[in-house]
Amino acid sequence: MVPQTVGAMLEESSLQGVGALAGRLGPTAMASHSCTLLSFFWLTSPMYGLSQAVSTRIGHHLPNMAGT
Repeated sequence: MVPQTVGAMLEESSLQGVGALAGRLGPTAMASHSCTLLSFFWLTSPMYGLSQAVSTRIGHHLPNMAGT
């Protein structure tokens, strides 16, 4: 649990740091940075949703497999 939390914290801080650096370059750079991040998150969200769904389904069926 702790390594996952540290990894998420580092990922979030790196996103915040890059956003701050883009903001120092000007409004155009900040707008393009925001647009790129939103597009990336929008395009990759189905992948994360599918992986969560598969994990849930596998976790649901594991107790049934142990008994057979």
